[in-house]
Amino acid sequence: MENKCDLEMNDSESAQNSKNNPSAEVSKRRKIWDEFLEQDDEFLEQDDEFLEPPLEERKIDPELLHDEITRLVLRNGLPLRFVEYDEFRDLMSYLCPGFDHIDINTLMKDVQKLYDKECEKIKDLLKSSVERVSLSTELWTSITCEVYMSFTAHYIDKDWVLHKKLLGFCIVPAPHTNEDICDCITKMLVDWGIENKLFSITVDSAESNDLFVELLKNNLNLKNALLCNGELFHNHSCAHILNLIVQDTLKWIDNSIQLIRESVKYVEGSEGGKSRFFESCKQMGIPTDTGLHRDVSTRWISTYHMLESALFYQRAFLNLQLMDSNYKDCPSTEEWLKIEKIVKCLKPFNDVATMLSCLKYPTSNLNFLYAWMIHKYLLDEISSEDCFMKKVAEDMKKKYDKYWSDNNLILAIAMVFDPRYKFSFVKWVFSELSVNGSKAHEMFSHVKSNLSRFFQEYENMVDVGGPSNNDDGAVGVEPYWAVMV
Repeated sequence: MENKCDLEMNDSESAQNSKNNPSAEVSKRRKIWDEFLEQDDEFLEQDDEFLEPPLEERKIDPELLHDEITRLVLRNGLPLRFVEYDEFRDLMSYLCPGFDHIDINTLMKDVQKLYDKECEKIKDLLKSSVERVSLSTELWTSITCEVYMSFTAHYIDKDWVLHKKLLGFCIVPAPHTNEDICDCITKMLVDWGIENKLFSITVDSAESNDLFVELLKNNLNLKNALLCNGELFHNHSCAHILNLIVQDTLKWIDNSIQLIRESVKYVEGSEGGKSRFFESCKQMGIPTDTGLHRDVSTRWISTYHMLESALFYQRAFLNLQLMDSNYKDCPSTEEWLKIEKIVKCLKPFNDVATMLSCLKYPTSNLNFLYAWMIHKYLLDEISSEDCFMKKVAEDMKKKYDKYWSDNNLILAIAMVFDPRYKFSFVKWVFSELSVNGSKAHEMFSHVKSNLSRFFQEYENMVDVGGPSNNDDGAVGVEPYWAVMV
């Protein structure tokens, strides 16, 4: 208490002296400031050894710098001549005065060196940390009639994260026979060291693809490299099947699509067209913030969105036809009705395509659900009283049945492992989709027996451990069905 009182008294006396002698107070404060600056200078002198050296004294790792420049060029799609730009060289001379400038030839060597380094990393990863790899391939022909093929590996790491790596992109040598394509894939598998780790291959739905995949499957089975003799080896691309079905469906309204395409071009092709369209929307009380969408004729999703947006402005287009004598591409009322039916029909396909393209985690368990929903929708449309949609649905189902029959096994197995559905949902779906009850039971039994085979193969490869349920000490399969029912 006494110390506190003394401090308060000293403070009050100091404040009183400051009022009586302001010049003394200024001198006192200046002295304190000078002492602080002296201490700061001493601190900086003591810490000079910890400060970073001047730029010209830093040691630069030329190899690391070459790698970073190479990554800069590749990741940003810069031209190779970028390293010879005067501005880039001036910048490098300022940052690294002793650095030897890079030319195009050096950069090309650096690109190859970096590619080889990254390939070795992926090879080591696939060899040491990945049990099974699924492969997807695509084939297409250039305008010069050269056939190209890409190989993409899909795998799940030890943390259950989905990855995909583009392993190869090459020209398939003429005459492009099934044997040539099979040899090309086999060479790629050997080069990456995954010829004995392949689980499945996904290709577009085409007869030529089916032939070379069957040949590849037979070759791998000779080496005993596939699980269950490749029962689930060959899969068709769901996205490609959807594309084929939708493209054929859009042909039912080809003329209407062309009219919508020209209508959108008319509106967005000039300021006058936009202003007249906005005025038509205003008269109809339709908001203009939704906007129209142009399409790319080879991408059905863009066409779907174009039709969907045009339907929103249907009354505005009909009114524009009355307002503007130059606008002559408005669909008729009957054509608008067909467009509306087709858009409604394609909505499930758009939802599935969006789901498949946007997610970065395994979706095999969802594919069966969406495939069933589309199959069920087509069955409902076939039984409807609308003659137009009945014909459309029958045509769609013919193509969809091939995908469903070829892929329902692997999709059903993936669904069994989803704790929300399991065996009971798969059994119910088969019963809903099959007119014949015995056929549904046969399909369900096929799924269960194949899942049992797969489990037994993995059981033979891995020491599961734990208490044995059989006389021979092996862990039986039956206890595991209890959690899958």
